[in-house]
Amino acid sequence: MREGSVSVIVGDLMEPSDVLGKVGLSGRTQFPHVHISVRQGGQLVDPFAPDGVINCSTLAPYTLWAVPIDTPAGGLLSTGFSDSVPDYADLKAGTAAADALRPDAPVFLWAFAFGAQPGDVVTLTIDGPDRPIFEIEDVLDRQQALFVRAGGLNRPNQGWETGTYTGHVMHHRDGG
Repeated sequence: MREGSVSVIVGDLMEPSDVLGKVGLSGRTQFPHVHISVRQGGQLVDPFAPDGVINCSTLAPYTLWAVPIDTPAGGLLSTGFSDSVPDYADLKAGTAAADALRPDAPVFLWAFAFGAQPGDVVTLTIDGPDRPIFEIEDVLDRQQALFVRAGGLNRPNQGWETGTYTGHVMHHRDGG
């Protein structure tokens, strides 16, 4: 949680919609997130399966949530440029993106994402200073919790044009 934002202490009674704190960086993580644990009688309880039976439902009586949690069905976790297809460990650690690329290096655009479904389309596009220079569209063939897509180009014989290069990544499902 955001450093200094926690507004409760152990033993506080909370009501629905009470603010516990704010999502943010504590200084010990690479991205904003929050960990929540629910305990009853000192025992850890899964709020999505309080009776211990996992059925993947977000509806009462199979969950402790009064209102179903609106979770994204998929999306991008991170994207970036590098001079090769990044290692999975670097993607997970958040260290895959290059700060700068050498003028003689290949250029790869990559995307680390979640929630792939069969039929989803991932498009990677690299635009050069005055025109598109690379595009690939990949139709996903299976469900995956986490996935990576990457593509790029070797340096042209005449070298890279001077100017700004941008990357665009899109993850489409059913036209959206």
